[in-house]
Order: sequence, then C-alpha cells, then structure tokens
Amino acid sequence: MPRRPYLFASLLLTAAACNHEPATSGAAEHTTTNSPSSTTASAPTPEPAPAPAPPPHFLIVENAQHPSARSPDGCVTLELDRQWHSLSYRVGPSPSCPHFEQNVALLHEMVMAFDAYGDLPSVTSFGVSRDYRSFFERLAIAAASAPSWNVHRGKPTTGNDNDFVVALAHDPSTFFPEMVSVLRGTHLRPELRSVEKVLVGPPASTSFADKLAAAGVGANAKVPFDCQLAFHLVPE
Repeated sequence: MPRRPYLFASLLLTAAACNHEPATSGAAEHTTTNSPSSTTASAPTPEPAPAPAPPPHFLIVENAQHPSARSPDGCVTLELDRQWHSLSYRVGPSPSCPHFEQNVALLHEMVMAFDAYGDLPSVTSFGVSRDYRSFFERLAIAAASAPSWNVHRGKPTTGNDNDFVVALAHDPSTFFPEMVSVLRGTHLRPELRSVEKVLVGPPASTSFADKLAAAGVGANAKVPFDCQLAFHLVPE
C-alpha cells in the first residue's frame, strides 16, 4: 500500500503563503439637511484586515527511507530512518541554536507529525547525540556523590564508564524528563540502555562549570559530563 504523503507541513506552508483578503466596509453615508438641529451621520469604522498567518514551525522533507522534519532556521532537524527504525535529532551549526531541552515543544510537534502518518509505532530508538546539556549536568552532579564513582581517578569503582552512566542515569523523571515530554501522547516511553564515548574531566572541562560549582562539585573532581546518547523506545 503506498505511503500517504506528509500533509502537515504543506498545510502550514499553504497557510503562510496565502494572501488574506482584507475586509471591506460599505460605502460611507453622509447626510445633510437645512435643519439647524440635524447631525451628520458617521461612516462605519472599517474592520482591520486579518493578521497574516505565522510562518510554519517546521517543514517535512520527503524521502522514501529518510524523511525529516526541519525548522526553517536550520537549528532543529529530526530525521526518521525507516530501515533502522530510528529517529535522530540534530542541532544546527549556529552558536545561537538552542539546546535539545529548549526545543522540546517543537520536537514534540515533529514527532506527532510522524506519528499521524503511521511511522512512529515501528521506531525503537531516539538519538540526541551530544546536545542534551541538562542530562549531562544531572549526570555529572550525581556522579560526583555516587559511591560507585571515584572522583579522584575519574573512573567507576567497578566496570566501565558506559555501564556506569546507564546504571546511574536510568530514571526518566530524574535524568531525562524532557525526553519524556517529547514523546508525550505517542504511547512510547524512553529508556536509557546504552551510551558510548563517555567524556570525563573536572568542571573546567565542561560548558556548565558554574552549575557544578553551585552543586558543590569540587574543582578537581573528575566526573562524566558528555557521551553519545540514544534512548530505546518501548511501547506503553
């Protein structure tokens, strides 16, 4: 059965491109008489023209295997891989582009657009790469006080860095509530099952040293503060 085309963004573009016909008022009436007590009738106040439609929040770029949703400013891209049943989030190259947690509402709309046309139930993973700053802040702060992490050596007391991060940051409400919000209404829940390429260092190595200092993390403490991050999606 042929896949229905995405209409969501097309409708938004159409709305943005259409010229609204301004409202017109009837002809003004002006009546005079010779009577000194007569008054001049006022013309009806013209109704203001409708405001132009806002620009679309995102566009759907069609591709048989890799359709994507993209914000017009290039800051947010969500790509669907139909072969590998995955979603991948990418942030734009501009320093002014907001981080993942600041794009939650937009990403939720993108996810729901894919869901509306039947693509989402088969998706099993959602990759956010290294852009989830709030997650990394929470991870670093939690690791600094975790008995299973040695802050002097910058290593877990047993096992490897990847397994430590998964074990420590498994709770969605504590470590990745924004990811839960992105998937709201999809009947999918995110689980952290694996990470890769964990970076470890003192607060000065991070982009949120002030947050770590405020949380009481010592300047010489070596903590995990970054990794390749992807969530496994589980049907609810």
